[in-house]
Parts: sequence; C-alpha cells; structure tokens
Amino acid sequence: MKIICSRKDLYEGAGTVARAVSSRSALPILSHILISASDGRIELAATDLELGMRCSVDAKVDEEGAVTAPAKLLTDVLAALPDFDVTIETDDKNTLTLTCGASEFTILGLAADEYPVLPKMGDDVKFKIARKVLSEAVDRTVFATGRDESRPVLSGVYFKLENGTLKLVSTDTHRLCLETIPNVEYTGNTDAIVPAKALREMARLASLGSDEEGVAEITIADGRIMFEVDGITLTSRLIDGVFPNFMRVIPSNNPIKVIAPTDLLRRCAKRCALVAANALNRIVIDLAGETLTVSAESSSVGKAKEDMQVIHSGDDLRIAFNVEYLLDMVTRTETESIELEFGGEVKPALMKPQGEEDYIYVLMPMQLN
Repeated sequence: MKIICSRKDLYEGAGTVARAVSSRSALPILSHILISASDGRIELAATDLELGMRCSVDAKVDEEGAVTAPAKLLTDVLAALPDFDVTIETDDKNTLTLTCGASEFTILGLAADEYPVLPKMGDDVKFKIARKVLSEAVDRTVFATGRDESRPVLSGVYFKLENGTLKLVSTDTHRLCLETIPNVEYTGNTDAIVPAKALREMARLASLGSDEEGVAEITIADGRIMFEVDGITLTSRLIDGVFPNFMRVIPSNNPIKVIAPTDLLRRCAKRCALVAANALNRIVIDLAGETLTVSAESSSVGKAKEDMQVIHSGDDLRIAFNVEYLLDMVTRTETESIELEFGGEVKPALMKPQGEEDYIYVLMPMQLN
C-alpha cells in the first residue's frame, strides 16, 4: 500500500475512530486501527466488538492495500508531525513507513485480514433526526442511565419509535428522564435499548461541525444500531432485555405545583451542595406560601440555607432530594423557569422546563431524617 494524504485530515479521521478502540482487550489487534486504501480514498475503522466506528479520508492512492496500526501510537505520531502531506507505505511484513517533511516514522502493524469484520446491517428501521435535536435529546437523558451491572437494561437509553414519534427514556431507579421527539421521518416502528457509551459518541459526533441544521440517519436492525453523519458511521450492539414500564412511575395529578426561576434554583442548589456533600448529598426543600427554602445540614461541616420567591399552588411541603440529581436536570434546563409538581414528601416529584411538554424528569425523594 502507498498513499499520500493531508496530515490534518488523517489525524482527525484516526482520532475519531480511535474512540472505539478497546483499551482492555486480550486481543492485541483490537488496540489497532484498520487502514484500507482504494479508489482514491482511505477508510479508517476501529471496534471493540461492541462499538465500531468508520470514516473515510480523501487521498492519492498509488498502491491499494490494507493494514492495521496501533491506534495510540498512530494518533500520537500524526499529532506531532508538521502540517504537510503524509506519505504512508507498507511492506509485506505489515510495517508502515510514515514520511512527512523531514520526519520519518516506522510503525509495526498487523495483517488486515486478522481484523474483525465490521458487520453489515439491514435497514429494517431507518429514521432521520436533526443533529442538534439528537445531541440535545441524548444530553438530557443519558446522564440518568444506571451503573448497576446486575441490571444491564438500565445501563442504556430506551428508544421507542412509533407512528413518527421517538421517545428516549432513561432511569437508574432514583430518577427517570423522558424526552419526546415528534415528527420524525421514519420507516418502521421499533423499540431498542442503546448503550450509554454509544449514545455519548453519537451526541459528540452530532454536535461536531458547523451545520447545526444537518440531519443524522439512524438504522436499527439485527440487534444493532447504526448512526451516520458527515461520512462517519458508528455501529453498536443493542442491550438485550425488556425495559421497565416507565409510564407507571410518572406521577400525574400532583396537587402541589411550583414555578421557580431556573437560574436562581441552580445557584441556590449549588451553594447548598457545598454542605450537602458531607451529608449524603441531601438537601431539603421547604415550601411555605410563596417562599421556597433550600437548605442542607451536616454534623461535620455546618448548615446552609437560602430563600427564593416562587409561584406556588397547593399545600405547604417539606421534602428532601439528592442535590446532584436535582442539579443534573436544572443545569440542562434553558428556559427561564422550571415547573415542579409534588404529591407529598415520600412521592416522586415531576419536573420540566416551563412551557416544554417534550421533556420531563421524575425524581425520587430522600428520607428527611
């Protein structure tokens, strides 16, 4: 193989797919990137057998071929080279010689035919989502996925596509997020549990580039999901299992309702979190008339308390929450106010950005004492 291409393009492509490289696999080749050259392009690919990524880079291909190279060494070398075109040549022992300006590196690779084949997928279910919408939806749900290895179905985000509406649901049993995306261009209804790692990569790729109005294409088939944007393809295995009936835990007809300023609630919670960190992250919210008081107390640190004015209907209330879980939602809210609904001190609270019906957050309370 002999190719000539832009150092910058090659570095960005290698850096993109390297995020799928396995860091703990017993198979040495899974720490490599597969480099294939043909038809005036280089295709770069990597996988850890669960997640796979592929992208193409324009190049002058003097001799077609394929080889693998250690991902970390290759990206480190490309990062350090001067910003000239890079020439890569390989020999029959899978050794790569990189030349760039006055620099030359020799890298020991492995045979391309030993690299796992990235699976081909059908197109049972395909849908398109605006990149910005997808990135924001993932950001507002993936943080609430579970980490309990005994319950793998909670370690991903549940996708339910039905009649042109996509629901993203996540829960770790302490809180639940539900994001609804209407008017999705689609073929076929489906539901699937997508691993959190794959979703974070999807959101990162969707947020790259300057075309915020661009569209991401997603395919679900054969127990896998594939995401395509800007010539980059990401594939991942889906999580086997049945997601819990999330609608049963979403409270309704809550008699106590509050509208609170988002920024003020965020700043109050962050300040009280300084004390709550030494008290199981517990903060207490007291509702009395039009005043909402946020407080925290630790026997080893001290106390913190702040008042704010809110719009309140229903009974007064005293309830405790994990401040980190509360801030996870509040810091992702861009509306001026947040709507909070309560059914009582031991019942889950419902929170949503004021005026938005497409996103809700359900938070379980903590014990007051």
